[in-house]
Amino acid sequence: ENNINDINPLCFGDLKMAREIGAKQAVQTNIDKLMESIVEKKSESRFIWLAASTHEGEEEVIGKVHKILERKLKLHASDLKSKYSSVLTIIAPRHPERSNDIIRFLERDLMLSCDLHSNLFNAGNLINEKAVAELLDEKQVLIVDSLGELVSIYKYVDVAFIGASL
Repeated sequence: ENNINDINPLCFGDLKMAREIGAKQAVQTNIDKLMESIVEKKSESRFIWLAASTHEGEEEVIGKVHKILERKLKLHASDLKSKYSSVLTIIAPRHPERSNDIIRFLERDLMLSCDLHSNLFNAGNLINEKAVAELLDEKQVLIVDSLGELVSIYKYVDVAFIGASL
């Protein structure tokens, strides 16, 4: 009998192939290092949610949800029961080539401050600590502009939305 607490999401590897890998075989990727850096540097009060494999048109809804979450958090900021004081939305479009269009829309039409996850790395794929600090201080939305990163991101977010499910 399987216990839900015994399931390790890292053991699924590539979700499209659903091949099982042992946790010891999992290699720490650059996105793992980036997400660890974000989680380590953020205060526990930042709510991080992921919109994964989004399709065209869903980002507008996701942006509006981000704004609603921010408004609700501001309303309850003084509430001692409120665990979070800010929101970071991570969007991983199903087709990463749409990333720049998504940023243009979110910044122009919804006035959200965005960045590409690829901008958070220096040459040699080292984490750009200054860019990560700027993300945490000033950015509201992070767009994942490459494929194969989702498995590493899921374990660091509070909530995940899966695209094409609206």
